Amino acid sequence: MYGRKTVLVAEDEGVIALDLSIFLNLNNFDVVQVRTGKNLLLKYQEHNPSLIISDLKLIRVNLSLQTALMEINKHYGIPVIIISGESESEIKKIASSFSNCTYLIKPFDNNELLRMILSIIKGES
Repeated sequence: MYGRKTVLVAEDEGVIALDLSIFLNLNNFDVVQVRTGKNLLLKYQEHNPSLIISDLKLIRVNLSLQTALMEINKHYGIPVIIISGESESEIKKIASSFSNCTYLIKPFDNNELLRMILSIIKGES
């Protein structure tokens, strides 16, 4: 179907980051985790991920991460999936500042996330 792809996960809640990592690994993805913008840029350059999953709260409170994420998305066209427990209108507001961005509202079904990721990966081909 596809070669093993890398997903960069920007999530500061340990349990959610761990759950995402386990789920993605079980579905044939390599996972790189970050919590800061500086690490996001370094890990992006080091691993060249196929997409980035980021928590909205982390984007809002971490200006360096928000800036790094926007730069990577703008210059390299890396797709972004924003996850958040906030209202859909709030998520849409932030998501609209990115190109090739979609979102999921927490709590979300992991199968829904997987369908979204596979759709993005297939779009690369």
